[in-house]
Order: sequence, then C-alpha cells, then structure tokens
Amino acid sequence: MAIFRSTVGVTPFGFLAPCGCASVRPDPSPLAQYVRGLHLLRQRPAGSGVPAGIRLIRQAAGENLAMAQDRIGLMYLYGLDVPANTARAVRWIHRAAERGAPAAQVQFGNLYRSGRQVPQSWSRAYYRYSIAAKPVLSDVRIQNSVQVHAFAGQLRRQVAHRLSASARARIERRVARWQPLPSAPYSGRIINVGDRAR
Repeated sequence: MAIFRSTVGVTPFGFLAPCGCASVRPDPSPLAQYVRGLHLLRQRPAGSGVPAGIRLIRQAAGENLAMAQDRIGLMYLYGLDVPANTARAVRWIHRAAERGAPAAQVQFGNLYRSGRQVPQSWSRAYYRYSIAAKPVLSDVRIQNSVQVHAFAGQLRRQVAHRLSASARARIERRVARWQPLPSAPYSGRIINVGDRAR
C-alpha cells in the first residue's frame, strides 16, 4: 500500500503559471480550481488556507475532475484536513474510478482486498485491479500511468489465486466491456502524479 500512496495526487508546482492559476484573474476550470486548492492546502499559514483549499478541491470534484474526486476521497478515507468519513470516501473514490483514474481503481481494489472500510470481496478487488492494470481509453492522463498499470498487475496476480478460473474468466469479460465515464477536460496537459494531501 505504501507504493500506491506515493502515486496518488497531483504536483501543482511547475505548471501553476501555465494553467493560469497564479494570475490575477482566476481560471474557473475544474483543473485550475483543483490546483489552486492544493496550493492553498500546502501553504496553510496557521491553517487559514485549509477551508478554502478543501472547498476548491470539492468544487473541482463536483465538476467531474477525476483526480479531484480521488483526492477528496483519500482525504475523507484517511482524515486528512477533514473528519474521516468512510461513506464519503468510498463514494468519491468510486466516482474517480468510474472515470478511468487508474490510481483510484487501485485504491478501490485495496479497499475490497482489506475489507476494512467496505465488505471484503476478492472478486471486486480483482475486478478493480484488472481495470487498473490495462491501459484504458480514458481522458484521465497521468505521467506515471505505466507504473500504476504495472503495480495494479502485481496486485491482480496476488489476489488471482483466491478466485476460481471460471470466476476470473467472468470478471475478465466484464473488464473487457468496461468503459470509463467522461471526466472534466484537461486541455491536453499531462499531469505529474507523485504527492498526496498532507
């Protein structure tokens, strides 16, 4: 799980200015809201930026930006800057996973594998890992997608022996038919994934 945790999120530094977030007139796009929200969470002078940062990330998540949905889900799951709330965490991570975010698929698989926040289900864990392991035609773009796909493949192999061959074949057919929901547009930018909310 430690490897996975280091692959979730967005590093805003390096593309704050190109996306317009550092300008006087703020960019209303979900990506710009998300990046600005992360920036406020990191600055946190005496905690003053936290409520505004969370609000911006929530707004971006509400506008179907998959990485914002994944981030707010992890914040609720681990109680990062918000009170821990498993139901909200699962709902947000699920929304990100359904948009094709591979890191959210892995996190969802981890939840089903551990059975700590949701009922344990080897078949659901295998399903989520299988989706994350294959490149899916999605509008969610991350820089380290190859590593996330490879990591998901390892996790998939670890749980495969828990299922019968027929159960695995049934899941593979579902995975082949699975299509992601559209996410908020990214304007063609590749997002550098690597750090998480504090």
